[in-house]
Amino acid sequence: MEKVQPLKALTWDSRLCEAAKFHSEDLGPKGKTGGLSSDGTKPSKRIAKYVPESKSIVEIYFACRKWNNDNAKRIVLAMLLDDAYYGHFDRATKMYSSLYTHVGIYSGPHAKKENYTVFSYVRI
Repeated sequence: MEKVQPLKALTWDSRLCEAAKFHSEDLGPKGKTGGLSSDGTKPSKRIAKYVPESKSIVEIYFACRKWNNDNAKRIVLAMLLDDAYYGHFDRATKMYSSLYTHVGIYSGPHAKKENYTVFSYVRI
C-alpha cells in the first residue's frame, strides 16, 4: 500500500453507504458473501436504485473476524493480504482504479466470519 502512487480522493457518498448497508445486512446475517443479493439482484441494478446517475459500478466484499480488523486501515490491509493469498487479485485492482469517483462503505455482522464489509464504488 505504501508503494502505490496516490490517487485523486474519492467523494464520500451516503447513498452508496446505504447501498453497501443493504447488501451487508442482506447477506451477512445469512452467512453469505458475494455480489448477488439474496434475491439474485446484481450489483449494478442494486446500486442504480441508490445512485441512478452512476456510470461505472464495482463492489468489493470482505468477510473477516472482528478481532483482526478493528479499524479501517487494518480492514483494507487484511483485504489486500487475503486477496493475494487466495489468488483473487482483483480487489487491489478495483481499489486502486482511477475510474471511480465516489465511494460508500458499510461494515456489519456476518453469521460465520463475524464481520462483512461492503465497499461500493461508482463513477458519476
